[in-house]
Amino acid sequence: MRQMIDWKNWGLMRILRVLLGTAGIVSAITQADLVFGLLSGLILLTGIFNVGCCGAYGCSTGTCRTSRNTNLQPNPIKSHEEIS
Repeated sequence: MRQMIDWKNWGLMRILRVLLGTAGIVSAITQADLVFGLLSGLILLTGIFNVGCCGAYGCSTGTCRTSRNTNLQPNPIKSHEEIS
């Protein structure tokens, strides 16, 4: 468990997620709201483990290599009579 938590890379958004998740859990406990508590716990865990689609390489789209052909010529537009 200790190896899963990266204790070195703490940025503003990660600290903000942990603080918002903690405040949400405290609020959910005082209001006895289970759904809000679960959602706040999810935000807290994304901050602790530094996971999510917006950071820590959560959504990698990969790379795409394309060849650049600079000799492209526009295709002439053919009329309906030229096609038949």
